[in-house]
Amino acid sequence: MSDHLRLKPNKLRRFALERAVTLAVVTGGSLVLLAIASIFLFLVWQSAPLWLDKTVLQSAKHLTDTRFEAPAPLSDRRLLVRETATQRNGILSFSPTESLATWRPLANEVAMISTAAGDSEISLVVQEDCTISVYEGVDWSAAALKETPSPLWRTLCDELPVTAKIERVAEGRYQIVLRYASELHWLEAVREQTPLRASLEMSIQPLLVINSESSYDQLAILAEGRWLLEWHQQGAYVLHSADGTRAIAGQIDSLLPDTHLVRLGSSYGLVGISEQSEWIYYGLDQHGEAPILALLYKQKLAFNGQMMAIGPVARGVAVINSAGMLSFYDPYTRGTERIQLELTADHPRFALNGMITLLYDQSVELWRIEKHSATIPLATLFGRLTYESYAEPSYTWQSTGISPLSSPKFSITPLLYGTFKAAFYTLLFAAPMAIAAAVFTAYFMTASVRAAVKPSLELLAALPTVILGLVAGLWLAPWLEYHLLHVAFAIVLIPLCLVAMSFIWRLSPGGYSESQLSGSELILTMLAVGGGIWLASFIGSYVESVVFPAGLVSALSERWGISYEQRNSIVVGVMMGLAVFPTIYTIAEDALFAVPSHLREGALAMGATEWQTARSIVLPTAAPGILSAVMMGLARAIGETMIVLMATGNTPIIDGLMTTGMRTISATLAIEMPEVVPQTLHFHVLIFLALQLFVFTFLINTLADVVRRRLRQRLEHL
Repeated sequence: MSDHLRLKPNKLRRFALERAVTLAVVTGGSLVLLAIASIFLFLVWQSAPLWLDKTVLQSAKHLTDTRFEAPAPLSDRRLLVRETATQRNGILSFSPTESLATWRPLANEVAMISTAAGDSEISLVVQEDCTISVYEGVDWSAAALKETPSPLWRTLCDELPVTAKIERVAEGRYQIVLRYASELHWLEAVREQTPLRASLEMSIQPLLVINSESSYDQLAILAEGRWLLEWHQQGAYVLHSADGTRAIAGQIDSLLPDTHLVRLGSSYGLVGISEQSEWIYYGLDQHGEAPILALLYKQKLAFNGQMMAIGPVARGVAVINSAGMLSFYDPYTRGTERIQLELTADHPRFALNGMITLLYDQSVELWRIEKHSATIPLATLFGRLTYESYAEPSYTWQSTGISPLSSPKFSITPLLYGTFKAAFYTLLFAAPMAIAAAVFTAYFMTASVRAAVKPSLELLAALPTVILGLVAGLWLAPWLEYHLLHVAFAIVLIPLCLVAMSFIWRLSPGGYSESQLSGSELILTMLAVGGGIWLASFIGSYVESVVFPAGLVSALSERWGISYEQRNSIVVGVMMGLAVFPTIYTIAEDALFAVPSHLREGALAMGATEWQTARSIVLPTAAPGILSAVMMGLARAIGETMIVLMATGNTPIIDGLMTTGMRTISATLAIEMPEVVPQTLHFHVLIFLALQLFVFTFLINTLADVVRRRLRQRLEHL
């Protein structure tokens, strides 16, 4: 009776322990699934703005005490306007703490004023006495101007110019264009910079004087001040070089009446509206004998009503109609967007120049872009596009412009290509070796040797990938560049030596049967590999000295036009193959070892050799498991980060050569994600790349697991 009572608590403890373990396993598995689902949903949520986001505008309204017209923004808080009643120009200023705008007429001596695009503190002032000056931070209203400030630069002219403009073309560099009745003067102003502050003076260098009768409608400074563009409403244009040696005429599409080409933040890009009601995007193509304005892109303009104004707004260009419908074109993404502004009164006057200005009879309303839309067309993400200063359409990933004025490029196709290129060369190196090793250890080795060899090979998985990447970048890549021919011979000679050694082993006493493998053959294998390496080194050195005295790398470039980069696909394939090898080997070896022994014994009983049995019975039976192993290796290669980060060169190009590098999705995330600004277009594109990487690896791993389960079920019924 006491024994029965003693057993009952033991049974209860065992039952409670089993329930606790079951609950822990179920909870852990559920949390893992929840974590995977949460990661997926987060990536989808952060990628959605690429297609669902909208531009957010912020408006500020200020009252005025009279009617104004011809608004022209000088800065984000100042407008150059003309009072309707007196036809006098002045500055309309806005304070964020006051509802009433302040208007002060220009000083009597000021004939015209222009602020530098990109630096509103620098102003070009033309005075009635034909004095032309450049000032910094001066309010030229009559009430604010107590005394004449000291200019950064000043000169006298013979007559008042018709138009005068100043633009910043680089840090500390400004260019001035003065159009007179019969001449056009192009000058450059350079302001010296010191570590502590900018110089208080500018040095002026005349670039060009052009005889012109003002037959062209507008001007634009392009290519960071290297070219001056004059264009006509009907599409004719002339490009003048800064050194004065070239004047190149050309023709582009005719523009709609009352519209013009608008220079964007990029100093190469120009956008206008064609007579076919399309956005037309031009860039300066300098790859031919003479630069031309090349058509980069056309986009249908969804626009109705009378066009009231066109101009640059934030990073793009916009056009607005009389009903307040704003059509916005973004050259970053090649996308368009329509935004309806709420008009608070009838018949406003519009101005588009950095911000959207609506001037009413008794008020002024300023609209600024608080947040850019992150939407981007699929053609921009995956397509081949024509970019400014590029010779032809290309797949280009350049998240940061080559200069502060150039726009980024977000074609992710080179990253996808680089990811699968790295995975392909990895499997090309790792899969044959891992499968061959799995066949050898699972089928030909004795149990004692297999027990020692298999854990040793699986131990490769413990190597940190950052160490493998460091070795690949600092040792393997330079070594391979100087021994490329030796490696090429080794790839051919080592298998030949192994085959020769196998024939020698077969001819040796007792070496005619595979069933007699006992471990001594490993010594012969190592001797064959060592002999192949020695032969490759000897023959490679001789051939290189006779045929390629400058080295194989130089011959590839000079004789066959094949570029060789030190960190290339060969380096990635070898070193990442070492990281993937244990995964493929372990799964493939388990699949081969799980093949029922009676299948092998039956084949041997019918007279088949060991190799015939392995080739015709074991390998076909375990093929799904081997395929699963390769798929797991593929998923591992696609997700690898540190090795590709340190050994590929990280150049986003589309090139199938094994002698060139690549850039993968994982490396791009590791490089750019720490420095990206959250909730920007760049940020959402990177998250979309992470989503693709997640989906690729998840689907491949899932499919590999399904294949492995089916193999297990199949083997259970054999």
